[in-house]
Amino acid sequence: MRAKPRRNQLRLRFYIGAALKDAAPEYLTSQNILDKLRDFDKSRSALRASTTCNSISNLLRGCGGIERDYIRQSDHAKQGLVSKFRMNDWEAYRDWLGLAETKWRQVENLFQDARKVGE
Repeated sequence: MRAKPRRNQLRLRFYIGAALKDAAPEYLTSQNILDKLRDFDKSRSALRASTTCNSISNLLRGCGGIERDYIRQSDHAKQGLVSKFRMNDWEAYRDWLGLAETKWRQVENLFQDARKVGE
């Protein structure tokens, strides 16, 4: 059984899932996810100055509904592997996070609503 995540980790995973759902079926690297969250006003409060690509990858470790693949950036066997993520099953991700249904109704189309406001 996994340990109960801290509140800020839940909020960040919440916004990461919304970003991946918005980009589906494309893969996003941790840097792409981080850039997308920094551009979005509502998720900035969940990001800390110390949030890095590595912390995004660690938050997505073992989660349900997200597929992880690797991009090789060098010829060495273990060096230069960059993780890329894609949302496969939104419902499995919601169940893995375990948030209340009322919370999910607020972010189902979070990034689409932000685009409509910006147009």
